[in-house]
Amino acid sequence: MDQRQRLLDIVENMPQPNKAAFYSDPEVEPLVEELHQRWAREGYKGEPIDYATREEVEKLHRLAERYATMPQWQAYKLFVKRLEGG
Repeated sequence: MDQRQRLLDIVENMPQPNKAAFYSDPEVEPLVEELHQRWAREGYKGEPIDYATREEVEKLHRLAERYATMPQWQAYKLFVKRLEGG
């Protein structure tokens, strides 16, 4: 299994609060947006992660592992703080 697939598996299996915290992370959010733009430019072929560089995949993987191991209450608190602009 390659690193992209491991990343997708980690994110897919995260509890919902952890997933919300991951996607709202100030490093993750703009990167995911950029991947979606690249994906759109290529006619939506494959998946957005297919358009990530090795470095981007490594960064997302590292962050995903951090959020996946975070207690759900902590992830939820972090997500709400970000929603409120804090």
